[in-house]
Amino acid sequence: MTEDAPVLAKTSADDGLDATMDALRAEFDVAMREGLERCKALVEEAREAPDDNVSPVKEIFGLVHDLKGQGLTFGYPAVTRIGASLCDYIRIVTQPLTAGHLMVVGMHLEALDYVTSRGPGEPTQMVWDELIPKLDLLIFKTGSPR
Repeated sequence: MTEDAPVLAKTSADDGLDATMDALRAEFDVAMREGLERCKALVEEAREAPDDNVSPVKEIFGLVHDLKGQGLTFGYPAVTRIGASLCDYIRIVTQPLTAGHLMVVGMHLEALDYVTSRGPGEPTQMVWDELIPKLDLLIFKTGSPR
C-alpha cells in the first residue's frame, strides 16, 4: 500500500512564479501574433517573386521554428505540432517554391492563426481530428518543395 503524496500549501513564491509565467505568456502571445503577421507578409512577398522566393521562405522557417519551440512552454501544444509540420515541410529549401507549395505554407499559417486565436490550453478535438490530418493530406498531395 502506498501513501498519497502530501499536498503542499501554496506560498508567496508560487504566486510570484505564477505572475512571472503570466507576464512571459503575455509577451509570447504578442510575439506570436507579430511573428504570424510577418510570416503572412513573407508569403505574399514570396508569391510576388516566384522565381526568387527562397529567402522569404527561409525567414518564415526561422520565425515558425521559434514559435514551435516555445509553444508548449506557454500552453500552445497545437502551435508546436503545426509549427513542426511546417518546419519539416520547408526545412531544406534550395529552390523557389511553387504557388502550390506556398499554398501549403499559407494553410499552415491559417491553422496557426486559428489555434492561437483560441488562447492557450489544449486545442479542441477538431484540431487533432480534422485540421492536422488535412494539413498532412495537403502536404502529401502537393509534394515536397525539395
